[in-house]
Amino acid sequence: MLRALDQALERHEGQAVVRLRLVNSGVERVFELPRKVTVSLDLIGEIKSLLGSACLGA
Repeated sequence: MLRALDQALERHEGQAVVRLRLVNSGVERVFELPRKVTVSLDLIGEIKSLLGSACLGA
């Protein structure tokens, strides 16, 4: 799944910072990824298809 996410981000290279928030047993960790993207409906659709419709946040 991480490889697929990385490939999706690579296809939409741009200037927006990408942060990944992981929650496990109530513990939240936030990681800033080494890729920047152009936010578009195509990218949002790809991410939702990989991680589920509720995966994106502000």
